[in-house]
Amino acid sequence: MKTATLDRPTKPAPATATTQSTQRQHMSQRKIAGLAGLLFIFCTITFVIGNALIKSYFSGHPSGDGTLIVGVLMEALTDFAGAGIGVAMCAILRPHGARLSTAYLVLRALECCALVAVGAYFVVSRAAWQDYDVFVYAFTGTAGLVLSFLLLRSRLVARWLCMLGIVGY
Repeated sequence: MKTATLDRPTKPAPATATTQSTQRQHMSQRKIAGLAGLLFIFCTITFVIGNALIKSYFSGHPSGDGTLIVGVLMEALTDFAGAGIGVAMCAILRPHGARLSTAYLVLRALECCALVAVGAYFVVSRAAWQDYDVFVYAFTGTAGLVLSFLLLRSRLVARWLCMLGIVGY
């Protein structure tokens, strides 16, 4: 004899609101992390090109003002993408250290401001500043140390990779 409970097909339990919001949050964090990765690649490419153009302008070979202006614009793109990385990573890292993630965002914004100021100096004065990158790298290096420490603390990235970041910066 069959009972009423055995005749019913078994269905998986419906997803609760908590499970759905966790899945949505996980997917949005993956998208944000992917955006940060793309911005990092974009920053690297635009900085290499912009820096090469600026150094070419000041190397003594006649290259015209266009070279300097395009180089400065490429570095400006680098700046804003770098600030975008700060915004994206702040959203991901805030649960693992609110103060440090805010510090990372502020350092990336200061790096952006420093590079824009240096670019404006180059365009207005048409004069070289030999070690301008040391000025900018002070912000970049400090932000990199904060990011590497937060990634180590959060365990979002392999420990050896975080340690490479800490040693490298």
